[in-house]
Amino acid sequence: MDIIELQLDGTGIKTRPESIWKLKCLKYLDLNDCPNLEKLQEISDDCKSSSLEELDISGCTRLKSSSLKQLGISGCTRLKSISESIWKMSSLKMLTLNGCPNLEKLHEISDDCMSSSLEKLDISDCTRLKSIPKSIWKMSSLISLTLSDCPNLEKLQEISDDCMSSSLEELDMSACTRLKSIPEIIWKMSSLKRLTLNDCPNLEKLQEILDDSKSSSLE
Repeated sequence: MDIIELQLDGTGIKTRPESIWKLKCLKYLDLNDCPNLEKLQEISDDCKSSSLEELDISGCTRLKSSSLKQLGISGCTRLKSISESIWKMSSLKMLTLNGCPNLEKLHEISDDCMSSSLEKLDISDCTRLKSIPKSIWKMSSLISLTLSDCPNLEKLQEISDDCMSSSLEELDMSACTRLKSIPEIIWKMSSLKRLTLNDCPNLEKLQEILDDSKSSSLE
């Protein structure tokens, strides 16, 4: 079956049939405003050749306990924002947002999502992205954050002291051509092991590393 676009927005479905992932030509799946949708089934190995590029789950207020572990959203040229409900997907470990040139912002993450299982967040080639949520530093499970090839990203918001126990080990901001500075307090992030700032021509200086920052695990 050569279905490219499937729109189920505004329906009363409670689960999404696993067989949807087997639609080899499906590029766009719209589950917007499905208030009864409670979970997305795991993608089995025989479904991973799916060509799905865009998944819209905004307005799915009951979608909290999804078993989905990886979600990639790539090449969505009209995508401007990501639904706040994506942070409530309790099993999600890896989120990739790649090649979304109109993505301008990510919603702040509410306190009840701070215990999310998300370990890796990869945002790359999102040319209009100007900032990331300040609350992202408080995600207790986040290990790797990539913000590469985001030329409009000029700075990171200040990181508050209560984020110093963050689990973040890797931060990659390569090819953020307008990046001018990074917060001084980043040197105090006790778990940070790798910081990559390649090809950032407007980054002219790094703040001094204070004495109380030298216990950082940065390699």
